[in-house]
Amino acid sequence: MANRYSIMMAIAGVFWGAVSGHAQDAGPSYTDLGSYLLSPPGSTAAPSGGGNVALVEQTGNNNTASITQTGTANRVTETQVGDGNWVSYSLIGNANSVDSLQVGNNNSASVALTGSNNTISQTQVGSGLSYGLSSTMSGKTVTIQQFGQR
Repeated sequence: MANRYSIMMAIAGVFWGAVSGHAQDAGPSYTDLGSYLLSPPGSTAAPSGGGNVALVEQTGNNNTASITQTGTANRVTETQVGDGNWVSYSLIGNANSVDSLQVGNNNSASVALTGSNNTISQTQVGSGLSYGLSSTMSGKTVTIQQFGQR
């Protein structure tokens, strides 16, 4: 239970800007913030279970999605189209993956990763975008792309 509490606190801290990336303006062109490989120190046993798949599609404004998966080899595919949408992922375990797309303005994403060899691919298109990440363990691949126009 303490581990779950720690993850939830990490998500809250990330959401309020403890770690965030914002879309960068490059005139009328798009900006790609690129890919990052995170390898923080630490080691803990992964929870058992896994192999779950979550497919989330939301259209419209001010939608919220909160997805928590524990175990190994879980997968999340999430799409939000509209303005003011928010998504939160909490992945606890190894070899989990998230593919996320947000299209619209003032959208935000918050990710908490615990475990090894997890993969996040987050694409945001619009203006007023934010992205936060909290990570422990090693071998994660995170691709963040934010596209915006002036």
